Amino acid sequence: MSQQILPPPGLGKYIAASSEQYFCLLLTDTGSIMRTKWRGKTSIRDLINPPPGMMYTAVSAGPVASYYIRSDGAALRARCGGVVSTEIVATPVGPASSSSPAAPVKYTAASAGLCHSYLLRDDGRVDKVKGGVVIATLEPKGVPKGGAVRFVGFSDQLTVSSDKESHGPHANYLLRSDGLVERIAGVSTDHQILTASVMTNINGGGSSDGKAYLAASAGDYCSYLIRGDGVCCRTVTKGKIHTEMNPTPGTKYLQAAAGQWASYILRSDGAVARTVTRGTINCMMIPQPLNPKLVRMCQGTAQAPPSYAATDASPEKSGLATAGHSIVPASA
Repeated sequence: MSQQILPPPGLGKYIAASSEQYFCLLLTDTGSIMRTKWRGKTSIRDLINPPPGMMYTAVSAGPVASYYIRSDGAALRARCGGVVSTEIVATPVGPASSSSPAAPVKYTAASAGLCHSYLLRDDGRVDKVKGGVVIATLEPKGVPKGGAVRFVGFSDQLTVSSDKESHGPHANYLLRSDGLVERIAGVSTDHQILTASVMTNINGGGSSDGKAYLAASAGDYCSYLIRGDGVCCRTVTKGKIHTEMNPTPGTKYLQAAAGQWASYILRSDGAVARTVTRGTINCMMIPQPLNPKLVRMCQGTAQAPPSYAATDASPEKSGLATAGHSIVPASA
């Protein structure tokens, strides 16, 4: 571990992070956002505070625009320097009248991308966004109208940049409450439904938990789906599972982050597995105690929070799995 970043005094602790090639968004449990600079440096000027009486509840850093989800359910689209340019409010779906107005809808999560971004609604639908405008409201496929199946999440999106071009993932993944995943390839509007297989080769016997996908990360060469039994499924072509990555017995994989050069998988015991080639684990990352010197610096009250110096730990040099790798103008 080359760097530890602590929140400024009075802002609680960091509870979520989303990274892009040149910056990272760190969400605190008090509802503020810290936007890091090159090599993870931060200062009080990079703090993004919500309006009085509100909190930011989720963040997604993107190559073109980032999204902040606010406690009132609005999605804020931010561009250069983290400045908000557009506020998006979810539109209710279904009949409404003056006597029976449609119930208000809130956004709860976001996935920022190069071509399209996705916003999860609390009514179980997903809004597909381009240029800060909702272009489609997606509902689970193959479900009777009024059915109980909902979307409950989606993959983050890796963007790969070179001196010649930039491109996003070849497919995105929408998680459903029935454990299925809907795969959207490129700019297609067709949805491929993926069913999790029952895991049989760990801890002995099968497990009904293996029938559900719980998390996803969309990458360039491959993507990852986390199954309910804790197995990480690696897909390379058209949603087909090529490798099942089993965690250490007694643990489960909980979340994955697909990167350009390396990907990372969070395990239930707090360790992170790093994989580089064909789904093999090349090292395990174990959490280290906080740097006492840094803790003392952040607990001081006589001076402003420091700009935390760091060694060279930028995402593209460390192999950190990120949700974006480009600042090429586009319209997500």
